[in-house]
Amino acid sequence: MRSTSFVVLVVAALTLFFNVSDSYGQARPTSKNQAFGIDFAGYFQAGKEIHAQYEWKASPVNSWFARALFGSVSGYKGLGVGGGYKFFIADSRALAGLAVAPAVLAYFWSHEYLDSEIFFSLGGEVSYKHIMDDFFVEPLVGFGIGFGGDYISYLTKVRVYLNILIGYAW
Repeated sequence: MRSTSFVVLVVAALTLFFNVSDSYGQARPTSKNQAFGIDFAGYFQAGKEIHAQYEWKASPVNSWFARALFGSVSGYKGLGVGGGYKFFIADSRALAGLAVAPAVLAYFWSHEYLDSEIFFSLGGEVSYKHIMDDFFVEPLVGFGIGFGGDYISYLTKVRVYLNILIGYAW
């Protein structure tokens, strides 16, 4: 199951990567080049994660993002870092509209009595960023395939998550 999901993820990412050159004609310019947002929706899901994300425009139809998170579950407290590369699709432009992104996250969890845990998650996300003046709302649905660790079960399997980033774009 894991190897099939991983192959599907890699094929989808490569397909998007090699089709980006065709999408430059669709892009409309936007004056926003950077965005910073915080997500509290993850707090109500497994892992009780709070995310902060910084995103910057790489081209008219692409952007990079870096994400940091804090979580707490089953006596573990953890930090995570990660990032990804967004492809804006369906007549969207970088930093606004519909996007898909491969994403990689690393989680570092510690427990007062048990061994520390390190997890890696490979996955993808679909999001839609709506910018209103200088502020934005970005709901996103993602999935991750977890590797490593033994004790935090929600990170060692395929999982689906929902984030709602709220922030400022400039």
